Amino acid sequence: MKNFKPVRLIADERIILENPTQIIRAIGAIDNFFKIVGVTDIVNVSIHDLVDVAFLDIEQNETKKVMSGGALVGYMLIREYKTQWEYIEFLIVRDSLLMENDKIVHGLARYNSFGIASVGREDTKKNMLFAYLAVIHEMGHIYGLPAKDRLDQDLVKVLGNHCPNDCVMFPNNMCMNKIDIINNPFCNQCLSDLRKYFGK
Repeated sequence: MKNFKPVRLIADERIILENPTQIIRAIGAIDNFFKIVGVTDIVNVSIHDLVDVAFLDIEQNETKKVMSGGALVGYMLIREYKTQWEYIEFLIVRDSLLMENDKIVHGLARYNSFGIASVGREDTKKNMLFAYLAVIHEMGHIYGLPAKDRLDQDLVKVLGNHCPNDCVMFPNNMCMNKIDIINNPFCNQCLSDLRKYFGK
């Protein structure tokens, strides 16, 4: 049986001061991801560390801050090297990520490596759902969604590496009212691809 790297949750230390329940919700979302896929017997998640990433903040304007997405990727790659690729680390941050092309995203992931998700600052139902979706979506990318053999190049040009179906892996929240977000957020094809990844 193949061994899978355990997932370690790390969090922007400001979250513990402002909204510590976001950490519990993120760990719950990752755990629920493994339950949905049916792999809690072969891979697990734990809370690992609080980290200071405030130095990666960028003031977009007086009321909104974002974080440097490229710098966060570099930060995660350094952490990965230091742990000798033994874990998948998932970082939750407060603010959205600004990428090189001036595009703002709410998360990003690297295959079989790490994930980053913005969980926001507010403790509203809307933000809780948004944070849950961001975590589940990036976990899907970590484990290879959507499978490369499913996407033709024309589709990738339109959607990026995202699923065209009513699924949490769709590139935006347009289809969220069409899926069971908590119990079955993936389309049949994405769920099948995840189970195949884990040998189920």
